[in-house]
Amino acid sequence: SEDNKFITFLAHKYANEHKTMSKNGGCSGEFPGGITNGAKWYPLLNSLQDYTVFSTNSLQLTLEISCCKYPDEKALLQYFRDNIVALLKFLQRSQLGVKGIIRDRG
Repeated sequence: SEDNKFITFLAHKYANEHKTMSKNGGCSGEFPGGITNGAKWYPLLNSLQDYTVFSTNSLQLTLEISCCKYPDEKALLQYFRDNIVALLKFLQRSQLGVKGIIRDRG
């Protein structure tokens, strides 16, 4: 879908702007370019993402910003440093698109 193309675009940009994410296929080498499709990685039914797509016709993304699910507190500052530039640019890019109101003149 067009949404998937945009999400993939955002994901590649994020991974490329991160210090290490796009190198060596991500954490375990199984993510080419440092990205994955979450639904293909591990299926999760009735998630918040499912709800927002089907109930509100909007998108929601999950950013996995480290290889470790529960990092030690001492590592958090480095995760911040590794991700801050990519995250800020991601927020800017999330505003891309066509916006406005369509009205019927008839």
